[in-house]
Amino acid sequence: EVRRGVSIFRPKWISATIVEGEPEEDFANPIQEAKRDIQTLVAANNLGVQLDVNFEITSDKVIRRLENLLAQYRQKLEEAKVEEAIQKFIAKNPFILNPWGKVYPKYRLGTKYICDFLVEDLIAADFKYTFIEIEPASTDLFRKNKKEVREFRSRVNHGLSQLRDWEIWIRENVETLKGDFPEFDQACFILVIGRSKDLSVDQKKVIISENARSKSFTILTYDDLEHRLEELINKLR
Repeated sequence: EVRRGVSIFRPKWISATIVEGEPEEDFANPIQEAKRDIQTLVAANNLGVQLDVNFEITSDKVIRRLENLLAQYRQKLEEAKVEEAIQKFIAKNPFILNPWGKVYPKYRLGTKYICDFLVEDLIAADFKYTFIEIEPASTDLFRKNKKEVREFRSRVNHGLSQLRDWEIWIRENVETLKGDFPEFDQACFILVIGRSKDLSVDQKKVIISENARSKSFTILTYDDLEHRLEELINKLR
């Protein structure tokens, strides 16, 4: 979809338990193997892994670093007593949000809005920009009463509303945004909030439906981020 010089979409790197993403890629052919090599090199750079003449050594280093990052993330995710621990961890390790991207924390949209993270994808065919809002992992996603209700809580709706405000601003200020990113032409928006491990099947379906309803907005839980890291490790092996 293209309007006023900016298209809105959901990037292919979003793939998790709740989000219905692209099928897993098969790296058996040379083209896919080359793609994996590029992904490994970009991941190595973003993780601060020193490149080696022997590519296999670099790949092994990346996988070990990812496994360590995943273990730390899981630990922080279970530290329920420390409300902001996981949010601070993500801020220090934005690689979790997109392994192929350059991350800009606290990016300003004019004088009115500040998004928690802006991610510029570095290996996509076209530059893709993702604006991310981070909410607490402890947030309950759905209202509760005696009957199972499939209605989002106000904090979820507020987060989605904020993303829509950003979208409107971007549509009206594309040229301003191009001052920082001259090739900017694509954007999508992600709300990271709550946990999915305790959601019912029906509640997970609500999130899948919400994500499918809009190509520009995606709800991810902190568990989804964990699953994406697991998928990445398996993909690079």
